[in-house]
Amino acid sequence: MLQLAAEEPVLRRLFVWTSMNELHVSATGDFRDYSVEPFPAIAASTRGFVVMTHQWGPDHAVLETTDPTAALACMVRLMEDQESSAGAE
Repeated sequence: MLQLAAEEPVLRRLFVWTSMNELHVSATGDFRDYSVEPFPAIAASTRGFVVMTHQWGPDHAVLETTDPTAALACMVRLMEDQESSAGAE
């Protein structure tokens, strides 16, 4: 998952980091403030990967998959949708 994230152009503009079983990104690199950033995250589960919108947790799951490529693509799509929404305002 980390290798895929490192190869993804959208994520390379950000600080990619892991915590416990989750992959996160941060715009600032100040990991103390990451919870205020609206980025999605990917959690590893016993069944594969779960993509979650911010505030992360089971109530915010948008995709469960065994395919890490699909999980990362979903995360990137959510981030691009956020950028598009922010640009339209």
